[in-house]
Amino acid sequence: MDTAIHTPLPERASRRRSSTSDAGSYKVDSTKTKKKKKAARRTHLWIRVCGAMMSLVLSAGIVTVMPYCQEHRCGDAVKAFVVDQVHGIGAFVEHVSSGQVVDAVRQKSAWVLEMAKVQVSRAKDGVMKKVDELQSFLEEKKATQQTGKERSVEVLNRAVLNAVLGLDEKSPDWGSIVSSLDDVWSFRKISRNKANVAMFVCTDATSCRTTEDELAAVAPPSMVMKLDVTGQVDTMERGEVQHRLATFLKESPRGVVVVPRIDQWSTLLISVLNNAMGEGGSLMQDGEQVPTHDATYMLTVQIPKNIVQGADSAAKLSTDVKRHLHSTLFGSQAQDDVSNLGSISIGFRRRVDVVVPSKSSSL
Repeated sequence: MDTAIHTPLPERASRRRSSTSDAGSYKVDSTKTKKKKKAARRTHLWIRVCGAMMSLVLSAGIVTVMPYCQEHRCGDAVKAFVVDQVHGIGAFVEHVSSGQVVDAVRQKSAWVLEMAKVQVSRAKDGVMKKVDELQSFLEEKKATQQTGKERSVEVLNRAVLNAVLGLDEKSPDWGSIVSSLDDVWSFRKISRNKANVAMFVCTDATSCRTTEDELAAVAPPSMVMKLDVTGQVDTMERGEVQHRLATFLKESPRGVVVVPRIDQWSTLLISVLNNAMGEGGSLMQDGEQVPTHDATYMLTVQIPKNIVQGADSAAKLSTDVKRHLHSTLFGSQAQDDVSNLGSISIGFRRRVDVVVPSKSSSL
């Protein structure tokens, strides 16, 4: 009986209480684990939300930057920069802790936008520099090579006047000749609605070539045409001369036509010049009428030295030169119709506004 009384029953009860305690401890541990996982999921979700917000901020940067770039033609540099930053945002978010996300998003966004502004500024500066360079180039080109359609007193080089003119400044005719040539040089009309025509007298072939080269330098190359038919008078057709003149004057209505050695031209070719240099002058090309009366024509003519030296005034020089030129051009061409020759001769003489001696043949 004593044995039964002292049976260790409390030990079983103690084991049962111990089992209950272990189960409670397991439940607590499980709850904590779930809470940790839930918190981790929330943190991860928060990070993703912040990442999305950061992407939106950067996208706003794209929306702001791209139209500006399109307007100022910045190129693809800024676009590539911002897009690369947006693509890299996911990796960035994964490596920041939850406590740093807001500050990191703010700092990263500010940095990206600031760098985008820098890129835009650099691109804009580059574009403006190119624009300035292009504008300077165009202004320089315009100053050195004007189009034939522009009317400019400064186009013709007045230094040629002193280089070509064979008159002493003390000559009584100096003032009137210089005045007429000043009109020629400045594209002012000597005769209304007619081309300005100046004929420069030389006494030998060498001085004629020198004068022609100097006259060809009076204006930019695009505005000067040297209509030389020397050695081709017998083979050149009237239509070819007309085509060359019309083509040039169509592009440069106020251009300069230098005609070497008019004394070697035929009456057939001179008739083309008469049409071009006369009042309201024009030439036909491909069914289109090309105005030619706004151009300036500078002719050279070789005259015997004794005729030049025998003229004691500009008026007499003009008369003697035109008379000699008439006999040279028309006197030996009896095969042509006489009345036609007369009209061509008279028309040509009327179209020449001023006759001046070159350096090789002074009065």
